[in-house]
Amino acid sequence: MTEQDPRTATSPPGTPSDPPGLEALMGRLRAAVARGAGRVEDSVGRSTSQLVVLQSIGDGATGVSDVAAACLTHVSSASRTVDALVRDDLVIRSVDPDDRRAVVLELTDAGAACRDEMARARGEVVDQALSGFTPSERQALAHLLDRFLTGLEQALGDDDGGPPPERQPSETSRERTSGEGTSGEGTSADARARR
Repeated sequence: MTEQDPRTATSPPGTPSDPPGLEALMGRLRAAVARGAGRVEDSVGRSTSQLVVLQSIGDGATGVSDVAAACLTHVSSASRTVDALVRDDLVIRSVDPDDRRAVVLELTDAGAACRDEMARARGEVVDQALSGFTPSERQALAHLLDRFLTGLEQALGDDDGGPPPERQPSETSRERTSGEGTSGEGTSADARARR
């Protein structure tokens, strides 16, 4: 009997087509991301959801629905988190001068400092994890993760059955994968990983 090349072999119908161990690796990744998020929370003194909302407002989300879309969460969850950040003087909520029914969200100086500290702490963890990678390995990892996340997003769609919102990697994620250093910005992939 001739053995098939495992790279080209197909699985019988109804069985996983993942290489052996891939699901276990994904479980380890999920656990490691959660530990990393916990380390960042401890360093900054804020929950992951608060940090993700601060990041989204810093990245240009101006209303609660924008924040919810950027954080891949429901508007009610984003609203509760924004309320807590407003109470803690990290976010300013004001009436939109162009549409008095809408609000505009902005980071206070303290909110920007908290976001920057979070990005620094997260960047340290990622830089440590990537320290043994060459620039080409970082690029390959970024490319494969992007392909995987795109496929996963397409497979899952959104809660309404439609396609997921478009996402754009931040400049810093490209810098980190190319080995050019960090400025502390994150990506929406980071937000997905923490959820």
